[in-house]
Amino acid sequence: MFIIKNFVGAGVFLVVGIAFILIGRLILNNPAIPKEYAGEVKGVITQIDQITTTDSKGKKAVTHRVMVAFAVDGRQYGGLLGEYNITMKQGKEIDLIYDVRNPNTYATPYGNKVMAYILMGMGGVAVLTSPAMLLGFGRSRRLGL
Repeated sequence: MFIIKNFVGAGVFLVVGIAFILIGRLILNNPAIPKEYAGEVKGVITQIDQITTTDSKGKKAVTHRVMVAFAVDGRQYGGLLGEYNITMKQGKEIDLIYDVRNPNTYATPYGNKVMAYILMGMGGVAVLTSPAMLLGFGRSRRLGL
């Protein structure tokens, strides 16, 4: 029974780890705006709203809404940016990429990369953990099962 549990646990970690790595690679290879249609522009953070919410247990969560403005060919664009990091400050100039076919579609050039690297790191940890589970290093081994 012990050996079967180890094989199942190791298999689950291996499959989940590989899935996370593949999803991370997919995100890296498929940016929000394809490179052939991506233009680069400097934008300005016009507003940052801090929104605090409280759940039913009284736990508070803080989110941020970042508004940006930029110009393409003399025409103004902007609105809600779908990401936030602690270096963003109101009035700060930031790099943006936009879809040259529709400048209303824009993002920061690094936003999806962070998520992709986090997913790939988690996947790597799961893949590296699976052999240890297979060999029985863990709680069951210490308990003499």
